[in-house]
Amino acid sequence: MIDWEKRGRCHETTINGTTIKVHMYIGCGYSWFLSCPELKIDIYDLKTTDLDIALKNSLKYCARIMEDKIYRYEETLKLLKEVV
Repeated sequence: MIDWEKRGRCHETTINGTTIKVHMYIGCGYSWFLSCPELKIDIYDLKTTDLDIALKNSLKYCARIMEDKIYRYEETLKLLKEVV
């Protein structure tokens, strides 16, 4: 279970040092956006006005980004080990 801290129109959680924020921007209606500095996500439109869906989608998106990074690091590591 992920605990989200509510700060106005921003919901924030930190998992192992990775801060995930789901928030609204003035002038963008009621859409929710994701930001995560550690994953270099500045503004990602979660394409929903439903907060529960936005929170779930933010975690899914961050997990996908992490999986992509892990895959690239593993592939790079394999290539480096072949050279050494």
